[in-house]
Amino acid sequence: MSRALLRTARLLLLALAASLACSCAARHQELAPTVRSIRFEEDKRSFRWWRGTSDYNLRSAMEQQPSTAGAYLVGWVPRTSLDVDTLAADAWRVELWYAHHGFFDARFEGWEVRTVRPPRLGHQAVVRVIGHVSEGEESLVQEIRFEGLSGPAGTAVLREVRAQAPLQVGERFDLEDYKETEELLRQKLRERSYARAVVSARAEAHPERSEVSVVYTAELGVPCTFGEVTIEGFEQVPERIIRDNIAIEQGKSYKTSAMVKTQRNLFGLGVFSLVQIAPDLSGEGDTIPVRVQLSESKFRQLKVGPGIGFQTGEQLYRARVGFDNANLGRRLLGLESRAEFGYKTFGNFNIAAPDLSELEPDTEAPPGGPFVILEGALDWPRVFDVRRLTFRQELSTAFDREPGYEYVSISAVPSFSYRLPLSKYNITLAQAFHTEFWWLTFEDGFDDQDFCDALSEAECRQYKLLYLQQRMTWDQRDDPLFTRRGYYIQGSVSEAGFLNPIQALRGFSYLRGDVDMRRYFDLREPLGGVLAGRLGAGAALPYGDEDVAYVPLDERFYLGGASTIRGWGRSYLGPRTCIDGEGATEDCVNPSDPGATITVVPTGALSALWGSLEWRIDAPYDLTVALFTDLGMAWGSISEVDLSQLQPSVGTGVRYATPIGPLRLDVAWRLRDDPAFALDNRLAVHFALSEAF
Repeated sequence: MSRALLRTARLLLLALAASLACSCAARHQELAPTVRSIRFEEDKRSFRWWRGTSDYNLRSAMEQQPSTAGAYLVGWVPRTSLDVDTLAADAWRVELWYAHHGFFDARFEGWEVRTVRPPRLGHQAVVRVIGHVSEGEESLVQEIRFEGLSGPAGTAVLREVRAQAPLQVGERFDLEDYKETEELLRQKLRERSYARAVVSARAEAHPERSEVSVVYTAELGVPCTFGEVTIEGFEQVPERIIRDNIAIEQGKSYKTSAMVKTQRNLFGLGVFSLVQIAPDLSGEGDTIPVRVQLSESKFRQLKVGPGIGFQTGEQLYRARVGFDNANLGRRLLGLESRAEFGYKTFGNFNIAAPDLSELEPDTEAPPGGPFVILEGALDWPRVFDVRRLTFRQELSTAFDREPGYEYVSISAVPSFSYRLPLSKYNITLAQAFHTEFWWLTFEDGFDDQDFCDALSEAECRQYKLLYLQQRMTWDQRDDPLFTRRGYYIQGSVSEAGFLNPIQALRGFSYLRGDVDMRRYFDLREPLGGVLAGRLGAGAALPYGDEDVAYVPLDERFYLGGASTIRGWGRSYLGPRTCIDGEGATEDCVNPSDPGATITVVPTGALSALWGSLEWRIDAPYDLTVALFTDLGMAWGSISEVDLSQLQPSVGTGVRYATPIGPLRLDVAWRLRDDPAFALDNRLAVHFALSEAF
């Protein structure tokens, strides 16, 4: 019995000792100081951001990280403690980072830990960590050789790779660019049917001369063709529709672009959460079978959420409810429905330009109010079993408002679209028929003729709108949300009045056309980012009898706002009318009464020209900084077009990448002090979800 008691006592003592050891270790960890910040001091302190050796880049190579800003603002967010062992290993990681980025002589000289706040009862000490680095000279790429690229195919690939390679002669050596160039060569060969091409690379560094020589070797093999395409992982989506969207054709030349396009097309159906295109390169021969692995997503979705939109000229607060079914009847019929309601206000333009006019009237924003929008649509792919032919039926009704008036509208828009059978180009043609009914109510103090020209009151306040529309879209963007390269062209033509001979369906008569062209360039270092350009134009021409030759308000052109010319409020660049507090029309340039309260209301244009140039610079933390300039003008008619009246603006902005698109804040300043816009604020702010273009 005594031996058993001794054994039990010994076990209890060991358990107590282990508990005390754990407690001491936890207490030691608890008392470890927290890291407020980590920064670096280099012997070459200037232009570090330009050289790519900023603190952010160096910290990306470390495991020890500083506490987030939220940790010092919110108590429940944990702070990061200092780990001396990790910090010691990080010294080697920082040196390795330098070597990978062309600084082979860089030496890490040590860490310095400065106490920001000493420990207090119940609180850890707070420290700042400073790394000291001797950067040394950067090693430049002295030579890049490509071996094994002979013959016409090899020469063509070599020309493309030399032009697009991230690694270039004369630039600093970078391990990531070195590997990306190797992968670029491999992809270019596979795009030219050399699916089994073997590519290798080697680099010889000469730190004593600050030079690096690079050699890429390629073994082409034989040109290959696509073999059988097998599809796996689908149950409820019709196979024929899946195959309609597969750009890979058995017996055709092997191309990586065909597989990329296939993946994009299948994701675009909106019914798959996973799309993997796997070529089988394990065998031999010149035929490459391909396996398409799919995973179906949930077809029915209920979406509920609030929203806010803010820009100079318009602010809105809304709630939205939506229900979608992406595979109705297991035939890939798509049903979309939306209900949106909220409150809309319009911006107040209250800055007059004293150097342009002696009059400085107060300006007043047009009245705001609630709005309700109901929308529904049905998509039918492969209409009548015709490949690439789709049908869409849209229905909508809205109680909404614009500056100076509110309206109720009902519309039905059936349309057919056909994607041309061109594997290289994503071109879609569409034909739509619009049937719309409008009821307008103008705010107190507004004369119908400010908007409706010579139309009668009945024609202006209540009308039908019937027109055909043809649209062509050529989309070669690499990504519609986060575009880095490619181009996008869309043009449309509308013909209203074709049913005018039928009195019961009598409407307005006009022709309208517009085109929007965009181009994107993915810039290489040291600039980095994306250079985006845009050019657009539009015109509308009324025709026929005087009582029907008219372009309704909603079909006119409006410039200004977050998506066009950002130096102006939404729709405020172009024709306008000004109303004083008594309801009388005023001259927008020289109001008759200096003390009057003026309301500025855009009335729309029949011709417009606009363009933009924007440099989107990549930044840390999923941010992008943009520098842009916009130029444009909207005129009352085609005969009034005067290019000397084009209005420029410049600005800057920041974007944050979210899963549904970039969240954008832009601030723009219009450059010209034009008397026609003396009542407008020269500074405009825009907050939106999505890029400007």
